[in-house]
Amino acid sequence: MNSDSIKYKIIMITPYKTLNKQYINAFKEIFEAKNIHFDYEDIDANNWNENQVMEDINKPLQIFTINTILEDSGQEGVAQNANKNRYIKELIENCKINNIKVVMVLDELHETLDNFDKNKILLINKWNEVVHKVFLASATFSESCIPILKVFSLMTNKNVKIFETERIQNRALSDLNLILYRRQSYDFNDSYLKLSFNEILMKDFSAINILCYSKVVSENLYKSAIGDNIKIKYGSLNLCFGNSKITFKRNECKIGTTF
Repeated sequence: MNSDSIKYKIIMITPYKTLNKQYINAFKEIFEAKNIHFDYEDIDANNWNENQVMEDINKPLQIFTINTILEDSGQEGVAQNANKNRYIKELIENCKINNIKVVMVLDELHETLDNFDKNKILLINKWNEVVHKVFLASATFSESCIPILKVFSLMTNKNVKIFETERIQNRALSDLNLILYRRQSYDFNDSYLKLSFNEILMKDFSAINILCYSKVVSENLYKSAIGDNIKIKYGSLNLCFGNSKITFKRNECKIGTTF
């Protein structure tokens, strides 16, 4: 692709950094051209290099999380990094000046509903002048999706089409072990929990991933004798949370609130 001839720019938006990485890997496999995408995580939070920024802005595929688009700092701080906000403003302005039409793709809409609170949802309107088409993908469309759909529809003159497709399972699912615990707090010295995890460790898994509802529970399990046994068998155990820099690798063990 020659950046000088680009008339369209794709803005890919997902709820999670890890999902962004999956898309990036998929794009690298699909497209022969190199260096065509920009990942918002590469924005330098401390320095602003105008030449580098313009090089990144000119890439036809831009990948963001929904928090970045909505100027939400998440767990990073009170306000989103100024360079991230500045990058998006310059990206939009560049599209206006060069008459570049934006195709916006928002994946996993059902996972982003909580991000669109009443103070942030209208921030989408800053893309109004450059958006040509919007694709919203969701595992389900519920009543809570309607306000979000209305905001996006305003960018396309209320031209909305809903396509329902069959969900295809591309590969075998992982073995799932569900542990139910009826006490108010987790005691990882409890014989029930120890026995449950010992049964899992006796199975011939190449790696295990433990998903918890709480960061505190994850950290306590990581530090417990159960966590030590996992490290002994598999060699390592990574803690993963929403702001974690650890990327998902199927052959590594993880514990946390998100993968």
